[in-house]
Amino acid sequence: MRVIFVGVVPFLALIGLVNRASGFIPQRPDLETWLFQSTMPGIDEELFFRGLMFALFDRIFPTITFKALGARIGYGALATAVAFGASHSVSLARDATVHFYWMPAVFTGAIGLFLSWLRARTGSLLLPVITHNAVDIVGFLVAALR
Repeated sequence: MRVIFVGVVPFLALIGLVNRASGFIPQRPDLETWLFQSTMPGIDEELFFRGLMFALFDRIFPTITFKALGARIGYGALATAVAFGASHSVSLARDATVHFYWMPAVFTGAIGLFLSWLRARTGSLLLPVITHNAVDIVGFLVAALR
């Protein structure tokens, strides 16, 4: 429970402030979007990134680890953070051109590193799933308040 109050709550507040300060304001969401964002991204992305990828990289490179704020962080945490950031930074336009945006790569990569730390600290995917969905909802709350 301490992890939630010491790590997650300040992190969510920071996400809201960074979204506001960076000018990233998503469109005002409808009910369907709210329902989707409050459930699916956290479930499917966390199962893939902090579940499958995290475990595979830690098994492939078991000796590369260090201790960070009470969690044993390995190559899996770093690799999934980079992959998470990269996957949120590529966009396909209507004319079939591919665009890469560095700011979302850095921002979501940092979020991915925090989610990896949560996974390593708790040994579970539950808190990363909940936090991931909360981060998405904070973005939509910022949009709803404008």
